[in-house]
Amino acid sequence: MNTYRPRLFYVALVAVAICNLGSVCTIGQNPSTSTAAAKSCVGLHCAFVRIVHVTSYGKNGDLKYIIASGKAGTYILSCLTFECQVPVEGKEYEYSELAVTEPGDDRYAFLTGPAVQHGQYHLEVIVPELPTLDVRALIGQCQRADRFATEGDCGRWIFRKQAIEKAPCPDPGAASACKSFQELVRANDPDVMDDLAHQDHVYACFLPGKEDFFEVIFSEPTPFGFGAPSGDETKEGVPSNALTEPGGSEFAYYTNGVGDENKTLHNLGTWIYYPLGEKTDPQSLKRNASSKQAQFKGKNIEIDSDRWALTETYKNQAGTETQHTVTVQLATGRFREQFVLTASGRDTSDTSGRCLIVPSDYF
Repeated sequence: MNTYRPRLFYVALVAVAICNLGSVCTIGQNPSTSTAAAKSCVGLHCAFVRIVHVTSYGKNGDLKYIIASGKAGTYILSCLTFECQVPVEGKEYEYSELAVTEPGDDRYAFLTGPAVQHGQYHLEVIVPELPTLDVRALIGQCQRADRFATEGDCGRWIFRKQAIEKAPCPDPGAASACKSFQELVRANDPDVMDDLAHQDHVYACFLPGKEDFFEVIFSEPTPFGFGAPSGDETKEGVPSNALTEPGGSEFAYYTNGVGDENKTLHNLGTWIYYPLGEKTDPQSLKRNASSKQAQFKGKNIEIDSDRWALTETYKNQAGTETQHTVTVQLATGRFREQFVLTASGRDTSDTSGRCLIVPSDYF
């Protein structure tokens, strides 16, 4: 397994924690005056939960992560200190949850109990079935493997790990490759763990008749991250009326269950969004400037609407050039991989298959 893979999307720990997924940063309303706070539990998911643990992040403990147990499993919540009513460990609280109407919407939950009067929190994840003690043990393992990981990151890894272990392989002809990926997930491989904990979109794509697979990974652009294009970007052809934001994507290849760095590509690039008319307010950007409507451009990787594409050219063993292309249809998880001799245009390999689409808040 690789001893090192570039972490494309990390910033300082506090910035990652406070702006995780762009959601906690949006908790700017006063819970006591919000519409949701005024509602009763009617129409919401209601339960009683017991607070198991509260953790603080940042120099001044600005970000809180809250682990609770209840009938749905282990709940992981977060909040910022200036908006946060901190619940008491070991105490029971009434829990309600705001319904999500669109993929990618912020998910909010509310607690009422000792020291908390219908406090508003961001719902990171609910991990079903596993006892809370087991969830906390796995979170500890995750954080020992990755010092940047928060409880929310590790909770997402555990939730995705459960889903992958139960998922059927999407292509019977690629069962060996699929089982190789699931083996790494079950073994808590640190590279795969890192992808499942931190990346918004993860596709595991299986080559028929082999034990080889590749991951397609990219993070969602955040609405508050878009701004006017830089001078260098406009020189490269980005229109002045577009909005841009840094981003990244990765093609991670595994041969016989072992990470193959020679076939792996990491691209830093730019998300480009063309505003609908003059609508550049935060709500319009949040609703529209997603990976489905923005374009990503990197050196080798591009994302446009529902299509992820990789193109690279390299010298082959015969000393001539080969062009390698991979295209993934993001909605269905179907892919095509081609190797073409650039001089003659002759295909040396043309493979089609299916990917396992890892659960995401965005699709």
